[in-house]
Amino acid sequence: MTPESPPMTTVSVEDLARASAIVGDLIAEVRPEQWKAPTACTEWNVREVVRHLVGMDLVFTAMLEGGPMPERGADPLGDDPVGAYRACSAPPQAAFARPEVLERSCRGPLGSATGAERLQIRLYDLHAHGSVPLVRPPLGGWAGPSAVLPSSAGRGHSRSGS
Repeated sequence: MTPESPPMTTVSVEDLARASAIVGDLIAEVRPEQWKAPTACTEWNVREVVRHLVGMDLVFTAMLEGGPMPERGADPLGDDPVGAYRACSAPPQAAFARPEVLERSCRGPLGSATGAERLQIRLYDLHAHGSVPLVRPPLGGWAGPSAVLPSSAGRGHSRSGS
């Protein structure tokens, strides 16, 4: 952590469960014509943002459980992006809730970090992709869950040490 970085804020698995549920509810509101709409993440449309969120759930689960990483470039959404999101959001919650996972260091694509740091990063990612309008206004945009996500989700993340 650099001197200008804010201190890490303690987050819990309950924060992850709450944030995942909120984002899942928002994803469930996406209308069929909105899946290919542009988003505030200018490189991605709505489906690609959800694909990223599902992919990250798969990556975090693999890191925490010591399993194989998901195939890069694969589309885990299939024909049911909402169902895929809901199905993939539960395993990392269970993995983070296991005894001593938050204290243990695990290696990932960006280096080693504790489970607690990984939990903070996962919440940051959910906040970053769920707190900005996912669908741009001309198509009836999303306000995003920033008002209801844990306030610590967007703070305390730094690339150093992750």
